[in-house]
Amino acid sequence: MNDIIRINNHDVVAKEYNGQRVVTFKDIDMAHERADGTARKRFNDNKRHH
Repeated sequence: MNDIIRINNHDVVAKEYNGQRVVTFKDIDMAHERADGTARKRFNDNKRHH
């Protein structure tokens, strides 16, 4: 499976985990043009609110 998905003018390789499509923090940072590690930092900062 080498599907390429275009998000916000960035090519992202489709990934699967346990039969589900997933997106990585790195993919999120790239799509939103943020510095590496930003999505993980924001997730960890806010996971207590879930």
